[in-house]
Amino acid sequence: MKNESIKDSTSRFIKSSKNHNSKNFKVSDKDSKQDSKKVRNIEIKDSNKSHKNIESKKPKKDSKKSSDIIESTLDSKDSKKVQDSKQNKNLQRKIVLGISAGSCIDLTFHFIKNLPKEIMLYVVPTNNAKVLCKAEKNLDLIAEIKRLRTQNLKIESSITSPLASGSFSFESCIVLPTSSNTLSGVANGLQENLLTRVCAVCLKERRRLVLAVREMPLSPILLENMMRLANIGVVIAPPVAGYYSHISTLDGLHNFLVGKYFDMLDIENSLYSRWGSENRLFSSII
Repeated sequence: MKNESIKDSTSRFIKSSKNHNSKNFKVSDKDSKQDSKKVRNIEIKDSNKSHKNIESKKPKKDSKKSSDIIESTLDSKDSKKVQDSKQNKNLQRKIVLGISAGSCIDLTFHFIKNLPKEIMLYVVPTNNAKVLCKAEKNLDLIAEIKRLRTQNLKIESSITSPLASGSFSFESCIVLPTSSNTLSGVANGLQENLLTRVCAVCLKERRRLVLAVREMPLSPILLENMMRLANIGVVIAPPVAGYYSHISTLDGLHNFLVGKYFDMLDIENSLYSRWGSENRLFSSII
């Protein structure tokens, strides 16, 4: 009996020890897994720290300086563009100068002489204008125009000229001088030559048209024709001087008139003294 009890106790002890060991092994497995996770987390943290340290050791770019450099570069480019646009402003312009048989050809020559050289000038003279220039000045009109302007100049007279088409782009037209015959033709839609055709193109394409009517006194018919054209946007500008500019010479008179015509065509100039530009202009009024 004693031996059996010893055997039973012994077997119980062995079983309990086995169970205890298996539990311990299970616990140790869990612990090992947790430990491995902790090790991995530590390794990841260490790697992140080392990466941050490496980045912190790298020389930082001065973002402020780089932005300043970019801004200054953009500013310089913008200023260069502004300068280029100012220089090229006149290069892109095309202006037509019509010459009809009015008696002030000297004013026409002064206009040509003072027009900025960068502007492309198309000159359209009538046959009667050539005859009148020869009679008044004993000059060949075409030769004198070419003498006064040697660049950016085209002289057109044929009805097949590009100017006769609205598809050809030009900015504005001034007829200096405008004879009563040309005025009447434009007002009544006649297109008997290239000049009146160009004026018709200005009207239909809504381009600026300036008529320097050279006639005095003005008949009711001429006044009606001028009013008809003025009502549809044509600038009627007879060569009338402003005495506030203190004109004392013929050249001064030409400067005033051409300066006013340039103003109408948006051409910057300082050919004449403007009202209020000198204190003495107001001294007699005060």
